[in-house]
Amino acid sequence: MQIELMFQQIIERLDRLEKYQSLAVVKEGYTVEEVAERLGRRPWTVRQWCNKGLAKGKKVHGKGRTGEWRIPHEELLRLQADGPLKEAA
Repeated sequence: MQIELMFQQIIERLDRLEKYQSLAVVKEGYTVEEVAERLGRRPWTVRQWCNKGLAKGKKVHGKGRTGEWRIPHEELLRLQADGPLKEAA
Protein backbone atom coordinates (compact mmCIF):
# COMPACT_ATOMS: atom_id res chain seq x y z
CA MET A 1 0.00 0.00 0.00
CA GLN A 2 2.80 2.43 0.86
CA ILE A 3 4.57 1.73 -2.45
CA GLU A 4 1.38 2.58 -4.35
CA LEU A 5 1.16 5.89 -2.49
CA MET A 6 4.81 6.65 -3.30
CA PHE A 7 4.25 5.88 -6.99
CA GLN A 8 1.20 8.13 -7.03
CA GLN A 9 3.21 10.98 -5.48
CA ILE A 10 6.00 10.49 -8.02
CA ILE A 11 3.51 10.57 -10.89
CA GLU A 12 1.94 13.78 -9.54
CA ARG A 13 5.37 15.41 -9.26
CA LEU A 14 6.26 14.39 -12.81
CA ASP A 15 2.97 15.85 -14.06
CA ARG A 16 3.75 19.17 -12.33
CA LEU A 17 7.28 19.18 -13.78
CA GLU A 18 5.97 18.52 -17.30
CA LYS A 19 3.49 21.37 -17.00
CA TYR A 20 6.13 23.75 -15.65
CA GLN A 21 8.54 22.78 -18.43
CA SER A 22 5.91 23.39 -21.12
CA LEU A 23 5.27 26.89 -19.72
CA ALA A 24 9.00 27.67 -19.83
CA VAL A 25 9.23 27.12 -23.59
CA VAL A 26 9.48 30.38 -25.56
CA LYS A 27 7.72 30.37 -28.93
CA GLU A 28 7.36 32.95 -31.67
CA GLY A 29 3.56 32.85 -31.48
CA TYR A 30 1.01 31.31 -29.14
CA THR A 31 -2.54 30.07 -29.56
CA VAL A 32 -5.37 31.59 -27.55
CA GLU A 33 -5.43 28.43 -25.43
CA GLU A 34 -1.71 28.65 -24.63
CA VAL A 35 -1.95 32.33 -23.66
CA ALA A 36 -5.02 31.64 -21.52
CA GLU A 37 -3.22 28.87 -19.65
CA ARG A 38 -0.18 31.05 -19.00
CA LEU A 39 -2.34 33.97 -17.79
CA GLY A 40 -4.80 31.89 -15.76
CA ARG A 41 -7.70 33.03 -17.96
CA ARG A 42 -10.20 31.27 -20.17
CA PRO A 43 -9.55 31.02 -23.92
CA TRP A 44 -12.81 32.89 -24.58
CA THR A 45 -11.50 35.90 -22.61
CA VAL A 46 -8.22 36.04 -24.54
CA ARG A 47 -10.12 35.65 -27.83
CA GLN A 48 -12.36 38.58 -26.89
CA TRP A 49 -9.33 40.71 -26.04
CA CYS A 50 -8.00 40.02 -29.54
CA ASN A 51 -11.38 40.70 -31.18
CA LYS A 52 -11.70 44.04 -29.35
CA GLY A 53 -8.08 45.09 -29.95
CA LEU A 54 -7.17 44.81 -26.25
CA ALA A 55 -4.48 42.25 -27.09
CA LYS A 56 -2.37 42.33 -30.24
CA GLY A 57 -2.68 39.19 -32.27
CA LYS A 58 -2.92 38.06 -35.86
CA LYS A 59 -5.60 35.93 -37.47
CA VAL A 60 -4.23 32.90 -39.28
CA HIS A 61 -6.08 30.41 -41.42
CA GLY A 62 -7.01 27.33 -39.49
CA LYS A 63 -10.02 26.11 -37.59
CA GLY A 64 -13.46 27.41 -38.37
CA ARG A 65 -14.60 29.86 -41.02
CA THR A 66 -12.49 32.81 -39.95
CA GLY A 67 -9.31 31.15 -38.67
CA GLU A 68 -7.75 31.56 -35.26
CA TRP A 69 -5.59 34.04 -33.38
CA ARG A 70 -1.82 33.87 -32.85
CA ILE A 71 -0.35 36.08 -30.13
CA PRO A 72 3.35 37.03 -30.44
CA HIS A 73 5.74 36.32 -27.56
CA GLU A 74 6.27 40.05 -26.92
CA GLU A 75 2.51 40.53 -26.53
CA LEU A 76 2.32 37.61 -24.11
CA LEU A 77 5.02 39.26 -21.98
CA ARG A 78 3.14 42.58 -22.10
CA LEU A 79 -0.12 40.88 -21.09
CA GLN A 80 1.65 39.16 -18.19
CA ALA A 81 3.07 42.48 -16.99
CA ASP A 82 0.28 44.98 -17.78
CA GLY A 83 -2.85 43.04 -18.69
CA PRO A 84 -5.10 43.88 -21.65
CA LEU A 85 -5.02 47.32 -23.24
CA LYS A 86 -7.73 49.80 -22.21
CA GLU A 87 -10.84 50.06 -24.38
CA ALA A 88 -11.29 53.28 -26.32
CA ALA A 89 -14.24 55.29 -24.99
